[in-house]
Amino acid sequence: MSCNQKEAAIKQEIEQLNDQCPIVLGSFGAITKVEYEDGTVTFTYLVNEKETLTDIGKFQMYKPLLKELSMTSLASSNLASMETISNDDVNLRYKMLGNKSKAMVVIDISNQELRDFMANIDGKPHAMDHKLLDLNIQLANTNLPQKIDKGLLITQIFQQDNNVVYKLSVDEEDLGNDVEIIRQVKDQVKSDIAGSLQSEDDVVLTRFEKLLKKLQYGLIYRYCGNHSGHTVDINFSPDEISNILSNSEY
Repeated sequence: MSCNQKEAAIKQEIEQLNDQCPIVLGSFGAITKVEYEDGTVTFTYLVNEKETLTDIGKFQMYKPLLKELSMTSLASSNLASMETISNDDVNLRYKMLGNKSKAMVVIDISNQELRDFMANIDGKPHAMDHKLLDLNIQLANTNLPQKIDKGLLITQIFQQDNNVVYKLSVDEEDLGNDVEIIRQVKDQVKSDIAGSLQSEDDVVLTRFEKLLKKLQYGLIYRYCGNHSGHTVDINFSPDEISNILSNSEY
């Protein structure tokens, strides 16, 4: 394929992507625009900071992590719309704009960096998936603690055995009881969480669930009392994650 033909193919893909914009990524936000100029494909994201409790300004401190995450995501992606872009000699730029703060973070990846990255991929089964999960958890932890409800904070996300654990601090004064009370209503709490995981249009959440399914990982929500020190775990097995994913895909 000649240079002119390659450029024409890339521009055609860009046009197709722009026809789909805004490409809504669930609660995360949306891709609002894709551009191609001077050998660089630029993706512009509008990030829903209020909905995701994300502070884009903080991401300035973690650009190397974001860059590695972007390359890992691209390497593990099989998006048909990205076939030419990800396999051709183009540079990539990701522009993330916070819808609340108006702060912007720009991540640049040269085609040489991407080629070098792809050449050093560990060939072990699911190595890229494990790396992608680890990087996503690292990035999520940069934005903690997060208040998700009255008296409830996410304080840490980590891997334990074959599970991703969300550690939640419960203000037992707001709860009006020891955190152990949650044990008595575990089924209802689990049902509520499952409902929140069963989004039909949250692309980011769905990708996370698909990653857990590929790795055969479960989820644990660990409620920790801030005074008693007691903990109550709400567990989702790999099979339950798979069922949630199946029920949310149409």
